[in-house]
Amino acid sequence: MRILHIIGTLDPAAGGPTESVRVLLSYGPIGYTGEVVTLDDPSAPYLSDIGFPVHALGPTNTKYGFNAKLLPWLRDNRHRFDGVVVNGLWQYCGYAAWRALAGNTPYVVFTHGMLDPYFKHAFPLKHIKKWLYWVPAEYWILRGGVPGFVYLEGREAIGGTEFLAAPMECLCGAVRSKWADRGS
Repeated sequence: MRILHIIGTLDPAAGGPTESVRVLLSYGPIGYTGEVVTLDDPSAPYLSDIGFPVHALGPTNTKYGFNAKLLPWLRDNRHRFDGVVVNGLWQYCGYAAWRALAGNTPYVVFTHGMLDPYFKHAFPLKHIKKWLYWVPAEYWILRGGVPGFVYLEGREAIGGTEFLAAPMECLCGAVRSKWADRGS
């Protein structure tokens, strides 16, 4: 199975999602081939010692991560992959994936905890900004993908989140995917 990961950066200083991608691609199961497209500068020193193919399309200098090269690159390369993992929310990577992949190549969005209700209470102004982005874009990005990759453990104890209006499944433990049906 050939999987593409889309992520804004592979800079180790970025933490969580970056480390998840590095670990998944470094220790993936047999038969799993992964590549990454990122918005990093191709000359970034942290990209030189990575043991998997990386397509660095940057640099990108905005917080949103807009990069005019990403959407055409995804359209030109989507046929090479059985599926795509969009790592994270609230960035141009997700929007570009939705525009390039929906209806063509199955994709999932790995939220990496970015829908945790904690953030609504800890950063209320940021939550308002994200809600304004949710309605025209992020809802549709999630809805266009294959359901999955949302970690919801303990959500009931802290009141849930209204961002979960898109159809998604709770994945606890092993990764499940509708991609498996494509290989049969």
